[in-house]
Amino acid sequence: MTTQASHTKEHHGPGQRAWRSFLQSKGAMAALVFLAVMLVGSLLLPLLWPHHYATADLPGKFQSPSVEHPFGTDALGRDLFARMMYGAKISFSVGICATTVSLVIGVAYGLIAGWFGGRVDNFMMRAVDALASIPFMFLVLMLMTLSRDFIMLFVALGAVQWLTMARIVRGQTLSLKQREFVLAARTMGSSTFFILTRHILPNVMGPVIVCATLMVPAVMLEEAFLSFLGLGIEPPKCSWGTLADDARKVINPVQTYWWLVVFPAAALAVTLLGLNLIGDALRDALDPQQKHRGL
Repeated sequence: MTTQASHTKEHHGPGQRAWRSFLQSKGAMAALVFLAVMLVGSLLLPLLWPHHYATADLPGKFQSPSVEHPFGTDALGRDLFARMMYGAKISFSVGICATTVSLVIGVAYGLIAGWFGGRVDNFMMRAVDALASIPFMFLVLMLMTLSRDFIMLFVALGAVQWLTMARIVRGQTLSLKQREFVLAARTMGSSTFFILTRHILPNVMGPVIVCATLMVPAVMLEEAFLSFLGLGIEPPKCSWGTLADDARKVINPVQTYWWLVVFPAAALAVTLLGLNLIGDALRDALDPQQKHRGL
């Protein structure tokens, strides 16, 4: 029995060991469940909820949480729960789409710089250093002043996040291109595109995935900051950041409508925590130096 179990363990590949290690993280599993519920809710609840996120009802403004309005209403009498669910869809869309833009640019840039090396690598990485010296929020604000379009928000946030990804991929590529399987592929006459896509890219996906999971919450936080400055989603659309900004405009020492800031801020904080827990668990699971922990 023991011999059979040992034999089974020996045949677990690196991918299986990483997956099993990830599943053992209770924090990451709880975060996955929470994020799944939020994603499903943001897609389905706006269709089922009786109150529309943009429907104003001035006589019913600033109602505290109740059975009819679980999260209360805002300054225009709009149901905050409906706006929270719609805002979740926008916030997740911004985080995922901007991260995708960043990954495409950063991975391609890092692969090219690391593979060609020499003067090409030196020129490309000096360009990265020059861009990194500019405050990233300044670049975002500059791009957002050109257009307040929803797509521009994806591009603006993604265009300033790819620098770290490019450095990671470039470093991994420099190391991998000296490995035996890459040298063998070059000896056999494989094209550069084939080697990069079939040999290099699959082997850098571990760090890329980890970086992406940590980049999504960073982008969501930056979108919230832009919305807080009034440069985010335009009304009547909303994100969790714009909801927090709406609360800032009406809360004062005399009247404190606590539900307007507590619910959006709590949703954003818990979501960011969950995404960071998943990123940390993936980093530990994909770390080639970790012990197998008995798997």
